[in-house]
Amino acid sequence: MKGKFARRYFRSNPLFLLAVPLLFGVAGFLLSCGTNPYPREETSGHTYYTSYADPPKHLDPAVSYYSYEATIVDHIYETLYQYHYLKRPYELTPLLAETMPKVIYVKYPDGDRVRYRIRIRDDVLYHEDPCFTVSKEWGGRTRAVRAADFVTAFKRLADPRVPCPIRPILSGVIVGMKGFTEANKDRARTDYDLPLEGVQAPDSRTLEIELLRPYPQIRYWLAMHFTSPIPQEALEYYNGEEGRGTLDRHPVGTGPFRMTEWVRRQRIVLEKNSRYHEECYPSEGEPGDEEAGLLRDAGKRLPLLDRIVLSYEVESIPRWRKFLQGWYDATGLARETFDQVVTKRGELAAPMAVRGVRLHKAVEPAIYYFAFNMNDSVVGGSSRSARKLRQALSAVFDTERFLRIFLNGRGIPAQEIVPPGIFGHQGDTNPFHGRNLALAKRLIREAGYPDGIDPATGRPLVLTFDNAMNNASSRPQLQFIKEQFEALGIRLELRTTDLNTFRSKVRAGNYQIILSGWILDYPDPENVLFLLEGSQSTIPFGGENRANYRNAEYDRLYAKIAEMENGEERFRLIGRMTNLVRRDVPWIPIFFNESYALTHSWCRNFKMAPILNNALKYRDVDPEKRRAYQEKYASPRRAPLFFLLVLLLALPIAGYLSVKRREG
Repeated sequence: MKGKFARRYFRSNPLFLLAVPLLFGVAGFLLSCGTNPYPREETSGHTYYTSYADPPKHLDPAVSYYSYEATIVDHIYETLYQYHYLKRPYELTPLLAETMPKVIYVKYPDGDRVRYRIRIRDDVLYHEDPCFTVSKEWGGRTRAVRAADFVTAFKRLADPRVPCPIRPILSGVIVGMKGFTEANKDRARTDYDLPLEGVQAPDSRTLEIELLRPYPQIRYWLAMHFTSPIPQEALEYYNGEEGRGTLDRHPVGTGPFRMTEWVRRQRIVLEKNSRYHEECYPSEGEPGDEEAGLLRDAGKRLPLLDRIVLSYEVESIPRWRKFLQGWYDATGLARETFDQVVTKRGELAAPMAVRGVRLHKAVEPAIYYFAFNMNDSVVGGSSRSARKLRQALSAVFDTERFLRIFLNGRGIPAQEIVPPGIFGHQGDTNPFHGRNLALAKRLIREAGYPDGIDPATGRPLVLTFDNAMNNASSRPQLQFIKEQFEALGIRLELRTTDLNTFRSKVRAGNYQIILSGWILDYPDPENVLFLLEGSQSTIPFGGENRANYRNAEYDRLYAKIAEMENGEERFRLIGRMTNLVRRDVPWIPIFFNESYALTHSWCRNFKMAPILNNALKYRDVDPEKRRAYQEKYASPRRAPLFFLLVLLLALPIAGYLSVKRREG
């Protein structure tokens, strides 16, 4: 009887066959489900979680050039000098060097040279690595850094087989660097036994770098990973032979962290270097740092973190959700989520403040600008007509509206070309900058184009704007630019092409107006002022002066400030250069970019530092505070699942009762 009843029940309720296993599955899921994207054993301790959208192409310090790569490279490798984490303006301090360099002026028959003598620390060890033999002195596969390792590093910068992006700059100032490159061009393999005249190691702890001329900016290059020490053992071991790879995948540095995992397009893990030399958190900063809690860890041994986990995250919305759930400790601020986070007054929105989220802002050492081709017969040249035309175009562009519409107001209108926070920034007003339609119309009339009409044709003057803004999201910006300039009565022709074609046109000087930008490599005005120096003109020298601006007075002043230390006289000369650029308008400076970052309340010692790429060694987290937040905001919502569980349980019960009634 019972068997017949069961068969009739299953025939009339086939859903039961599906409901039972599903019921057990849901019950099991409810007991085990969670949103933690990391292995359970990894989430304890002082681990810092963040994300990256661009996979690094190079971890070789001689080759890596992009900031997203430097975030990794600069925590693995170290340099002779670094920037003070808290002080602004940025200040260089010794890192692998014992002191700042001693400058010696050397007389030669063909002119004076400058020699930098640097004493190397004796307590710095490389990360343990198979490239080293076991050291009895240090008790592992490692050894101490020697001055000769820096000589090897500079030879790599001169190696014609290493695609080093800064070789042209250093070859122009370091004695013998060009000669080393030339001597190895025709060899099957670069001979590192050949001398590099301008970089020598008289003993194991002394490095000497000799320059062809005074070049104070060399100290900034000595604070960049290009000049990190490279052990000869690593070059010989990671040579791409016998499956050992290259330094691009196997970095061997001295930094506070070493890379222990790299799964392409998944994640990168950096672990604390247990052999890291003595370095402590700074005990002084700038006004306001102590009140902001940035000196709580003063004097503590670095690094403060045990581990850094970087997850590959391309899309901004998933990244934002994980940040809100507490799985990322810090994040940038995407345009899609800006209005949720920042009020119209530029303050943190209340819902974010309730969660303990903190908003950080900093002006980046970068400038974005329109450049005129000064070789062009209409917009270029030094004639009164051309100059007035450029001034008019500068005065008509509404930078503040551009920033408000397209960048959520994240930027500062640029009145000059030296960014704020960089020595030489004048901070005064450019008479031809900003939307002043009356002035702009007067200037274009004085240029010989009343109401924008070209007297030669009786029609609106036609100017061209070459660009590579060829995606759909750029169309509103192009339309905005067109409308701004055409308010003068002229006609702006948009010439949109692919990036390669655009670059070819710029190199050939085949344009009138372009939009460009520059991020400073180091915090010195020379690194932006050189972009308008005559010998840097793209035409005919192939340099970075895309405007092809040539002004003898500007070039004379540049030659002076390039060799000067910061002081009143240097500031005054930079002011004269700034006024020349404002008058001649080879550029229309648009804005200095302002970066935003968000952190959770458990992040310690977070200070925006756009120039620094090794900032994570100063930061820390409170794991208990993070765990409490995650339990509150990242716990799965189980109520809908419980409802489904009840529903699935009710279906077989209802079927059973139905069959039983029919049997009765």
